[in-house]
Amino acid sequence: MFNYYLHVSATIMIAILIPALAAPVAMYPIVKLLLTNKEYVNRIKELNEIDAMTGTYRREYGLERLNKLISIENHRSVNLSICFIDIDDLKKVNDEFGHAYGDEFLIVFIGLNSNGAESVWERIAERLNDWNIKTPRKYIASASHGIVGFGSDHLRTLDELIKDADERMYRDKNERKEQLQRHIRNSK
Repeated sequence: MFNYYLHVSATIMIAILIPALAAPVAMYPIVKLLLTNKEYVNRIKELNEIDAMTGTYRREYGLERLNKLISIENHRSVNLSICFIDIDDLKKVNDEFGHAYGDEFLIVFIGLNSNGAESVWERIAERLNDWNIKTPRKYIASASHGIVGFGSDHLRTLDELIKDADERMYRDKNERKEQLQRHIRNSK
């Protein structure tokens, strides 16, 4: 009688173990497919968020992230500055290289007020000037900029910040053109 129960128990255990052991093997293609699909979804998401040429956020995604950041900063006292940049005379560069690139960018300085961001911009402009001197080309690379700060003392929306930075950038562009025109007139 004991042998009978042992045989039945062994049969039941085998009946339970075989599907349990086979399940991972049978599930492998499904798990692999799910992981592969996740990799494709992540790659598609990355392509949608990151510009392949510049490695920077695409406009929509960048603005979405910046909106989230500003809503968080509304509740904290962390400085944040936005620098709106326009590449001057980019058409000349595009004509030379045969590409049509966008010429306006935003740089977000987290932890810097507008004075700190302006100091960083001055270093960027110096390097750009050095590059112009050391690299002979048919054009001069330059950029106009406008910087606005965002902090707990003056809460604003992203649209207001960008509009203000854009206005400052155009003032900078006009001032630089006027300086160039004065320089040309004075050198005659």
